[in-house]
Amino acid sequence: MASIVDVAQAAGVSIATVSRVLNNPKTVGRETRERVLGVMERLNYRPNPLAQGIRRSSSGVIGAIIPMLSPSFGSILSGIVEECAQNGQSVILSPAYVTEEEEMAAISNLGNKPLDGIIYLPRHVGLPLRELEYFKDIPIVGVGRRTLGFSAPCVYSDNEKSGYLACRYLLSLGRIRPAFVAGLLPRRGGEVYIRKREDFFDLLSSPNAGAYIATDRFLGFRRALEESGESFQESQLFLSGFGREHGIRAAQEILLEQTVDGVVAPNDHSAIGMIQTFREQGYRVPEDISVVGFDDVPGAEYVTPALTTIHQQTGEMGRQAVRLLNRLLAGERDVEDMRVDVSLVTRASTARKK
Repeated sequence: MASIVDVAQAAGVSIATVSRVLNNPKTVGRETRERVLGVMERLNYRPNPLAQGIRRSSSGVIGAIIPMLSPSFGSILSGIVEECAQNGQSVILSPAYVTEEEEMAAISNLGNKPLDGIIYLPRHVGLPLRELEYFKDIPIVGVGRRTLGFSAPCVYSDNEKSGYLACRYLLSLGRIRPAFVAGLLPRRGGEVYIRKREDFFDLLSSPNAGAYIATDRFLGFRRALEESGESFQESQLFLSGFGREHGIRAAQEILLEQTVDGVVAPNDHSAIGMIQTFREQGYRVPEDISVVGFDDVPGAEYVTPALTTIHQQTGEMGRQAVRLLNRLLAGERDVEDMRVDVSLVTRASTARKK
């Protein structure tokens, strides 16, 4: 099916010009308008009905509040940009951010821009988010978590399935004592906000549970254990951050539990730090301890050993976020959350226990 990009290229005009022909044809010269309409007919182009339903007074610009452009976040942004291009929409990206203060500055940076809506991927996964006062009059869609803490639809990976797949696979390899490392937000000094296991268990039943990807992944992990007849022990839970240095610290703690024979890491970067530490301490990966990461970032297959991981459809998450936002802009009221499927990618960091 032809897209608005195809029409623009064939007609020798910009995407914005094609959009004006569709939405406000009087602003386009007759010759250009007829040329664009002719190309549409020749290519059998059919406008996106959702984009066409957006209010005519819109700017055609969407704001994207996204943290530092890691491989995963960058892929989400690519999906956002691709989907917007299909609809003749543009994207304004906030400055990248890491700390909470930088995040708030990035939000305020978009406060005076002529935006139709906002796609918001919070960096501070798990922290209660204040409602975005800057954008109280325009639609917002969250990405990466089940809830933003206020009324807004969200697009997120099936994190419970992620934890389930990772644990079930380790169990299928005869690794009956896997550890789960919960990825939580680190403070500036490197420690995580939730540092006690009992606090994490309290979080599981709290109203804020959906703001943490670790809670859903843990529920899936525990369900896999229960289905296999294995009982979960509190000593199998470790709390850490998402960076390689956090993986190193978590591995050091895990090694104090002599019975651990497999690990489900918060993401690929921390998994790589764990593998490095295990090997430096004389443990073989995957023979002694098998490791599963999350994200399937570019390069995960090239580390040694190649990393078994959970693949997330990050580009699809970005595309779906734009689609949800356009439904809101078209006047739909009951726009439900979108849960995106995940899959297990098996590589050399896991092996059957002998």
